[in-house]
Amino acid sequence: MIPVPKLDKQDFIFGRSDFLPKYHHVPDTFKTHKNPYTMFIIGWFTNGRTSEQMLQLKERKGVVRNDATQAIHVLLLSRNVKNDKYKIAGAAYLLSQWFTLEPNKQIIEKMVKDASLEIDKFLLNGGQ
Repeated sequence: MIPVPKLDKQDFIFGRSDFLPKYHHVPDTFKTHKNPYTMFIIGWFTNGRTSEQMLQLKERKGVVRNDATQAIHVLLLSRNVKNDKYKIAGAAYLLSQWFTLEPNKQIIEKMVKDASLEIDKFLLNGGQ
């Protein structure tokens, strides 16, 4: 498992990306919008997440939930990663390292609908 980084106050202001895995280390399955972790991150990146949606995340053994969600948050805030497809794929991979997704059917149906709309917009903009 990739360790959750320790964050400081500046990370919440400027974002941080030094813990983002290199693109070639991110499995191909996270480079597609069909992966549930990638769909979750796309929704988070474009619209944020509600507390109800965040309840779908169950931390893996040894992971401190708040630390891991904050790490994903500061990564998504970071302006250092210019390629959004890379940022989303890497964040989805990290999310899968730190959490399992335990879907609620109603939430997932809404997320799929919302994510599909966002994915369409994202792809029409060339992944930018």
